[in-house]
Amino acid sequence: MWKKSRGVNTSEEELSTVTDWPMNVPSPLIFDPRVGELVTHIRIQNTGDFYDLYGGEKFATLSELVEYYTAENGILQDKDGTIIELKYPFNCSDPTTERWYHGHLSGPNAEKLLWERDEPGTFLVRESLSKPGDFVLSVLTEEKSKASSGGRRVSHIKIMCQNDRYTVGGTEMFDTLADLMEHYKRKGIEEMSGTWVHLKQPYFSTRVNAADIDSRVRLLDQTAERENEGDKKSKAGFWEEFDALQKQETKNKLQEPGDPKVYIACQGCLATTVNDFWQMVWQERTRVIVMTTREVEKGRNKCVPYWPESEGSKEVGLYVVTSVSERDATDYKIRVMEISPLDQSDSVRTIWHYQYLSWPDHGVPEEPGGVLSFLTQVNSKQAEFANAGPMIIHCSAGIGRTGTIVVIDMIIETIDTKGLDCDIDIQKTIQMVRDQRSGMVQTEAQYKFIYLAVLEYIEASKTYNKVRERGVAIEGRGIWVIWNQIHIVLHIALLSQVSHSICLLTNCVEEHHSGKYQPQQDSRETQISDNTEGCVKIYFSLLLFLFFCPPDRYLTRDCFVKYEH
Repeated sequence: MWKKSRGVNTSEEELSTVTDWPMNVPSPLIFDPRVGELVTHIRIQNTGDFYDLYGGEKFATLSELVEYYTAENGILQDKDGTIIELKYPFNCSDPTTERWYHGHLSGPNAEKLLWERDEPGTFLVRESLSKPGDFVLSVLTEEKSKASSGGRRVSHIKIMCQNDRYTVGGTEMFDTLADLMEHYKRKGIEEMSGTWVHLKQPYFSTRVNAADIDSRVRLLDQTAERENEGDKKSKAGFWEEFDALQKQETKNKLQEPGDPKVYIACQGCLATTVNDFWQMVWQERTRVIVMTTREVEKGRNKCVPYWPESEGSKEVGLYVVTSVSERDATDYKIRVMEISPLDQSDSVRTIWHYQYLSWPDHGVPEEPGGVLSFLTQVNSKQAEFANAGPMIIHCSAGIGRTGTIVVIDMIIETIDTKGLDCDIDIQKTIQMVRDQRSGMVQTEAQYKFIYLAVLEYIEASKTYNKVRERGVAIEGRGIWVIWNQIHIVLHIALLSQVSHSICLLTNCVEEHHSGKYQPQQDSRETQISDNTEGCVKIYFSLLLFLFFCPPDRYLTRDCFVKYEH
């Protein structure tokens, strides 16, 4: 857990850890854990062969040392015996946004990637694990390796950082890694043996630090725009990453600590599979079902209605399903049902069915806010059931929209668990789910939508962090419920020119602040103006609402925004 200033703040109540890594890397390093408002300093011995805390366990890399003391709570103690618990990383921003930079990647894993590509001159840059603060340029050469693998030789060239400048040795120094790489792409690098290494094509990384995803999205968009000049089909940006995913044969599984979140992804029901579907619901102890399609779209049947009519019952094989209630939300419909075996009527389980209705017939939603809000509600309900089985997610074929929803939720779960400083890899996450269900995430548009959804979630989380610093407390994903409702108003007001006048935010802030707010039971629709003044009022109301509304007075499900085109 390192602090290197990615711009993500940790509250005073949380415990963060700082490892000082000046670019010239003195030895020993200093480990700075913080408990409350107190910071202590622990020396890390770097012998050149291993790292340790002067007498503790020995580790080959600094990362292994920190990961060990993070996982083993109670081992690390201050001089007075105070237990130091490491919880939240505070990482450094990457030294470059260039996609050939792979961050924390070991030498053997770099070789594996380059061998799989098998194109001489392919290169990547990674952190030096043996000397933090330096970097390594790994290049696939023309020569055959002498190792038993029989592949081409991979040359690992050290890039040293001295006084905030970069060099591979000699007199040539560069202000940035990008400048160094551009120079040697033109010139080549002569090894000590006299062999010349030429940098022909980069091996792009799909890994990105969550807090920096906005830079990656801009880069992918700009790359595609440059390649699209002349109305030619772009083979860069999002298309390039997605195309590489389509051609991927090697399954790269992500190894995540802790119990993984489990989903059941399946196709929409046919008339002949309804009984089997409900058998699966009961067998797997599922409590939440997510449906991302309408029953009929463009005149084509997408999914047979497998639920009973409102307030009715339906026998489905060995079970009976009873409708308890139905209600409409802004973008989706919620059905509450009960299922019980025909021969055990007293054994009843409640099932929540969420049907998302705002996914267009073709393509993807224009903006991801509705999907993120939908997922927040779904996960909130899933969390209410102790020992619940996996949620079931389906569309029609069960791979396109279903895969998109699953991957978005998995990435967000990672961010919620590890924080905004974690590394995420959307492409490899899709590879992982495709290993279990072929074809998940079908189109480039869906691939890009995942990026945009994650970007918007992170931007909302950053806003939440700023608000929290000012003393406003919001638990878990609760920020998204309110943020999305306000964001929808802003987005639609600014881009879609909707009708009528402001109501909710401008009129209710005073009531929220005074604690007198009561949700209106009869009139839930809020209409907003189509003029600039109205948009400004909405934005201003957002600021007032976030800074002055009591934490327990946020919007409830009895008070939501409905917008009309």
